[in-house]
Amino acid sequence: GRGGEGGGGGPAEPAGAAVLTGTVATGAALVGGTVTITDRTGAAVCANAPLTTGAAGEYSCTVSATAQAPFVIAVGDPAGPAAPMVSLATAPPAGAQTGTANVSPLTTAIVAQVAPNSDAFALAADPARVAALDLGNFDAVKRNVVAQLAAVLASVGVDAQSFDPVTTPFTGGSNRGVDAMLDPVRVTFEDGRQVLTNLL
Repeated sequence: GRGGEGGGGGPAEPAGAAVLTGTVATGAALVGGTVTITDRTGAAVCANAPLTTGAAGEYSCTVSATAQAPFVIAVGDPAGPAAPMVSLATAPPAGAQTGTANVSPLTTAIVAQVAPNSDAFALAADPARVAALDLGNFDAVKRNVVAQLAAVLASVGVDAQSFDPVTTPFTGGSNRGVDAMLDPVRVTFEDGRQVLTNLL
């Protein structure tokens, strides 16, 4: 079963608890990555922390009833070469719902565009900056990035109209759909501004 992946020893999931899941991938799934999720006050979000990504880069967080959105998801790769990555869950699940917050170089670049000094990792370190974020601007940046990726999304069979880099579920390492899109897209920085390049 799936129970052994990253969840060992954590408390049982409370009845009716919200769950935040997602995939961590750079194109390849990030296996064994450390996932740290904090809220706008800097408090830990997941009742089942610490979290580690599974074989397809997946994680599952049982959301604490006291967590306050937005949530910052920071991922590290203690065993390998992947750079740290960040994502942002602006409307996390409530009640017994399940929500999605993926983490990738793409989400890291999007968060950087709305972060102070274009530093996505500063958000994880400073809750006051999370609380001060303009979430409308974050959504606008996501739409702009998706528009830039319209051609590559179409080439892998993903509808750009419905695709969201953070909330659209996908399977890491599958080389299909969204996962296939992450392979050829590279995020680089020029004069502090990130540039998306399609290597196809």
